[in-house]
Amino acid sequence: MEAALKVRVYVGPSLPLHEARPILNADYRPPLRAADLPIACAAGVDVVVILDGAFIQATTASVSQIALCLERGMRVYGAASAGALRAVECKRLGMIGVGEIYRLFESGFEDEDELAVTFDPETGRCLSWPMVNVRNACRRAFEDQIISRDDADRIEAVAKSIYFAERTAASVTKSCSAELDSNTLSRFQSYVRTNADKLDLKAADSRACLSTVAAFVNSRQLPVAPADTGWRPTCGPDVSGVLRQLVHTGDERLASELVAVAKAHADDGVFLRKLDLAFGERALRATWSPAALRRWSELKLALGLTQAAAELRCCAVTADS
Repeated sequence: MEAALKVRVYVGPSLPLHEARPILNADYRPPLRAADLPIACAAGVDVVVILDGAFIQATTASVSQIALCLERGMRVYGAASAGALRAVECKRLGMIGVGEIYRLFESGFEDEDELAVTFDPETGRCLSWPMVNVRNACRRAFEDQIISRDDADRIEAVAKSIYFAERTAASVTKSCSAELDSNTLSRFQSYVRTNADKLDLKAADSRACLSTVAAFVNSRQLPVAPADTGWRPTCGPDVSGVLRQLVHTGDERLASELVAVAKAHADDGVFLRKLDLAFGERALRATWSPAALRRWSELKLALGLTQAAAELRCCAVTADS
């Protein structure tokens, strides 16, 4: 019987723990700091979920730290806040982003400050109103015909002008009193209060991400390519088995074939994730032959997962020593 996957979640103000735990059984930790991922790697964690990261008081994990986790076969998800930002930055490396905020930044939006909040370090309770949630509230209020488009624009502009640590529903409403009439403000305030859960985009994305991870953990299977893709590799369907042979033996034929298949199916995201994850299970644990290392570099290039050439040269020196 397979051992249960070790899952670690870094979360703070984006979602209360009492809401997170019923969705996903995991080891919950405070917002991610720079030292946390090396510790998770050393502890043999299989799946990491990054929702919140340290901000101002400490530094969060770097892209290179996430890249190392992915290289070692760890599955890394991101959403809601710092996790969404890192997922965009590390998408090409194999990190998995989930939710509307992730898609927003993936599309080219760059105002990272719109995710910033203050929170109680003891309870993790959010003490301010993130700008991304303000925009979502204004959009939904307009769609539900509570306020006009012009009213929504004015509220957003006023909220944006308030320092993130001081931005709350109350401070936004007070600051808008000179811009909007009292009836409009009253309707908006009541709408936000009544629909607080629906309007919290960071919480919604956090729940979506945890549900995605729970589905993966419960299935314990990598995605399977759809039956109608037409892909039929001559090396057979056991990608993990073939890759294990490759990293241990450096078989030139198998390596060349996998590189060719990866290039031929560069648009098949499901297959490439399967290939990438299967390869990552064993890659850094194997005793590399020069041929295997060379083909590993080729495969990374084919998958768009390459790092600096200097880093690959360092790997080559280590493998031959």
